[in-house]
Amino acid sequence: MIHALKQRWDQLRSGQPGARFERYFHWRQQRRRSHLLRTVLLITGGALIFLGVLLMPAPGPGMLIVLIGAGLLAEESVKAARWFDRFEICARALLQKLRQR
Repeated sequence: MIHALKQRWDQLRSGQPGARFERYFHWRQQRRRSHLLRTVLLITGGALIFLGVLLMPAPGPGMLIVLIGAGLLAEESVKAARWFDRFEICARALLQKLRQR
């Protein structure tokens, strides 16, 4: 299991910013999985995002839960993967501006 997680992380990390999540989505889609598992992952990802948003005002890992849920959605939805690619570009630009100050 740890090997599989490391393989997923390496595959995601090796992509170019702005295209890495869509590339990861296509890589994951080449592996055959049942429709039931895909449905469960989509529902779990959506539920984690909802839970993370509810936990945002409280101290704790609300943002981390949102990111994990969004990652699950990006594995199963090309639209979510493309959104993550755009978000990554915007977040990198914002971080660069903040570092220059």
